[in-house]
Amino acid sequence: PSPTGYDETIVGSNNGSITGVDSTMEYKLSTDSSWTSITGTSVTGLAPSTYNVRVAASNVNSNFYGSSTNVTINAASAICSIGSVEYGSLDAALAAVDNNETILLLENITLSDDLVINNGKEFTLNANNKTIDFDYDFLLNIYSGDVTFNNYSFDNLFLVEVYNNNGSGTSLKATFNGNLELTEGCLYTFGDGTEVFVNGDLTSQGDGVQAYAFSKVTINGNINTHGDGVLCYGGASVIVTGDISSDSRGIYAHGTQYIPDSEDIRSNVLVEGNVVAYDSGVECWAGAFVEVKGSVTSEEATGVYCNGTAEQNPTMLTEVFVRVDVYGGSGDYGAGAVAYGNGQITIDGSLVASFNRILVNGTFRDKKDNTTFKTNYDQYSNYLTMEGFNPSEDVQYLTVVWLRNPSTPKPPASSTSDPVVTTAPKTGDTVNMLTWIILLIASAFVVCTFFVIRRKRESNMQ
Repeated sequence: PSPTGYDETIVGSNNGSITGVDSTMEYKLSTDSSWTSITGTSVTGLAPSTYNVRVAASNVNSNFYGSSTNVTINAASAICSIGSVEYGSLDAALAAVDNNETILLLENITLSDDLVINNGKEFTLNANNKTIDFDYDFLLNIYSGDVTFNNYSFDNLFLVEVYNNNGSGTSLKATFNGNLELTEGCLYTFGDGTEVFVNGDLTSQGDGVQAYAFSKVTINGNINTHGDGVLCYGGASVIVTGDISSDSRGIYAHGTQYIPDSEDIRSNVLVEGNVVAYDSGVECWAGAFVEVKGSVTSEEATGVYCNGTAEQNPTMLTEVFVRVDVYGGSGDYGAGAVAYGNGQITIDGSLVASFNRILVNGTFRDKKDNTTFKTNYDQYSNYLTMEGFNPSEDVQYLTVVWLRNPSTPKPPASSTSDPVVTTAPKTGDTVNMLTWIILLIASAFVVCTFFVIRRKRESNMQ
C-alpha cells in the first residue's frame, strides 16, 4: 500500500482523508505517541496536519513494525463559497451545490485538469470578476444540469463541450452572460434537449459553433473566428443575432450528416446580420435551411452554395435565403450563387461575382427563365432528370436561383416565405372618413328636401 493524503475541501470542516491503506496498518498524528489501527482502505474525517502511517506489528512478531510514512493534509483555503460555506476547490463546490444555489468565486484559479460539470443541478457560477485559467489544454465539459455563468473571465479556454447523452426527454442548458473567447477549439454542442445561450460575442482561433444532433445554440452577439463560423449538422439549430466574420467558411449546414438512416431531418441556421468569409460565405447541404437577413460576402470563393438531396427525399428542400446582397469572391472560383440537386437559393438584393455569377447543376446561367414560380423574382433554373414528375408543378425537383426583380420592392426582412400580393396601404383614419361620408349624404338629403318644398310653395302660389 502507498498512503496518499487528500486535503480539506471545505474550510474548517476537518474532512481530510488518507487512502492507499489497509487493515494491516495504523496511523497517528506526528505529534502523538499512540497509534490507531486502520480498519478499512481509507481514513476519513482528518483535521489538517501531518500524520504517520506504518504497518502494524504482527501477532507472530509483536516487536516488528514497518517503516513510518509521513502524510500531510493541508487546510482548505477559501477558493469559492456557497452561501456562508467556503470551499477549497471549485470541484468541491460543484459536488456540493444544490438547485437554485450560487457558487461564488473568491480567488483567481488555475486549473490542473478539465472543468467538468455533471451534477444535474440548476445553479449559477458567479465568477465574481475573477479569472479561471484553463492553462491552454483544458476544456469546459458540461454533461448535465442547467448552469448559468456570470461575471467570468476565462483565460486559455480551449473548447466548451455541452453534450447531452442522457437519453430522450432529458434537458441540458448552459448560459454564458458575457463574451466567450476560445483558443483553438470551438463551442461544441450535441444531443436533443441541449440548449446553449451566449449573451455576448463568440471569438475563437478555431471554429465558432459546432452544433450536432438536434442541439440548439443562440449567440446574442457576433461570431469572429479563424476557422469556420458556424457548423450545423443533423437537425441542430443555430441563431446568431449579430454578424459572422470568418477566415474560413462563414456557414456550413448539413441536414442529415452524422445522423444515420435519416431522411427527414432539417438543420437550421438564422443570422440576423451579415456574413463575411474568406472562403465560402454559405454552404447548405442535404435538407438544411439557412437564412441571412443581411448580406453574404466571400473574399475568395463562392458566395452561396446550395446542394440538395432530391434523389433521397425530393419533398425535403435544401434552401438558402439572403435578404440583402451576395458577393462572390475574387479568386478563380469566386462564383456568386451555385445550386445543385434540388438546392434552392433566394436573394432579395443584388448578386455580384468575378467568376461565374450563377451556376445551376454545373451550367453557367446568364439568361433568366421565361416563367417563374416566385412572383417578383427572376428565375434561373434547371430540372433534375427524375421520373414521374411534372416540370410545371413539381417545384421540389427544381434546382434554382431566384433573384428579386430590381423593379419590385423587397419583402419584409423577417419574411421567409414567398412574397404575397398585398392591398394598398391605408393612408387615413377610416373612422373619420366614414363620418364625413355620412355627413355628406345627410347634407345632400337636406338640400334635396329644401328644393322640393320650395317648388311646392311656388306651385301653390301660382
